[in-house]
Amino acid sequence: MEVGVQQRHQVPSSETVPKHLKEMPQFSPNRQQDGDSEEVYQTTIPTPDDAKAYMVKRQRRTNTGVAFSTSMQNDATVHEHETLVFGHVILDEGSGYSGDGAYTVPQSGVYVFTWSITSETNHHGTNDIHTNLMLNGLDVGGIDSDADANNWGSATGVVVMSVEAGDHVYIRVTTGSSGKIISRPESKSTFSGWLLF
Repeated sequence: MEVGVQQRHQVPSSETVPKHLKEMPQFSPNRQQDGDSEEVYQTTIPTPDDAKAYMVKRQRRTNTGVAFSTSMQNDATVHEHETLVFGHVILDEGSGYSGDGAYTVPQSGVYVFTWSITSETNHHGTNDIHTNLMLNGLDVGGIDSDADANNWGSATGVVVMSVEAGDHVYIRVTTGSSGKIISRPESKSTFSGWLLF
């Protein structure tokens, strides 16, 4: 007569769980950790997959604190091929923005860069301002801020790209542009960026 043997999953003791797994935080589905908006999961015994997810999450938290936001201080008449200077620095976490208008990437990764340019009313058909987002001398994005006779014209560009530490990112006025950029309390011309991961 054969006797059936029921196999049971053996829960590892604390002595057999690797140290780096024992130190992992335990998550509860009923509350969020430290104000985190990420998905929260529950585990009673850390597995290698749990450890990997935790390390990825911790690495993403490490790759933070890099962002800048600037605006032009005053209205400015544009000249072809000039680099725009955004003299009012609102935020510069990572110390990448310089006074000459260029942003020097402090940490390699994938970034979002965005810029908004407002052009003055186009009474004589001369206010048409084209700008490019430049990466080390190459244009990677462009916008056309074209006003009409009665209204300012505003355009915004957004580029998501991978950059290396030391790269230079800036806004340049392109060929065929003329007129005046508006930057006042009611309509600021801006240049900003931040590290995604």
